[in-house]
Amino acid sequence: MGGDAKLLRLLCSKKTLLYPREQGLRWLIGSPLFLPSFNVVSSFRCLHYLPSDPCSPDFTHEADDIRTLLIRGFDIVGALLINNGDMEFNARKAAEASCKMRSYLSVNAEHHDIIGAAADLNSDSIQFFKYEMGNLKNVESFSTISYETDPEKLVWEKGCLMRCELAIKFPIYAPGNIASGQSSFVDYMLSSLLVSHENV
Repeated sequence: MGGDAKLLRLLCSKKTLLYPREQGLRWLIGSPLFLPSFNVVSSFRCLHYLPSDPCSPDFTHEADDIRTLLIRGFDIVGALLINNGDMEFNARKAAEASCKMRSYLSVNAEHHDIIGAAADLNSDSIQFFKYEMGNLKNVESFSTISYETDPEKLVWEKGCLMRCELAIKFPIYAPGNIASGQSSFVDYMLSSLLVSHENV
């Protein structure tokens, strides 16, 4: 689905993204199929790291777990790296990890941009960047970052899980000896019911 390319909307709180406050990677979860682009629905911690680097995922084992955890229709749309050091460097490292994980998961490449984010171990600030998949040197900042106070409402208003119209047939019982005045009243009730159904 489309969306404002400069707006990042977070449906989870900053506290959730940063908890527990420890060095490592968080996968950012979104649903480009059901929600506008750059909407982060949730996040979860990377579970498997290489022994040599506590910030580098073991992609083979991690991909197996993510396939189990991720509900159909939801994808990894980015990553957040919590670590000391240069924020932009860490955000690019997070974006690289999310691109690599998407390839391990064989995610459809229709979603061309990825979110790279970085947070310092000692502060509450998170910096978010937008990277072009396949060219991580092409980086942009989001002009607006919004933490939704009522995420359920946004999902119901903006999310598109299923839209359909159902033809409903139901019997109406009325006595057979209706007087002419009552007949027009029944017609009026039926037309009111149809009009109200069309406005739903």
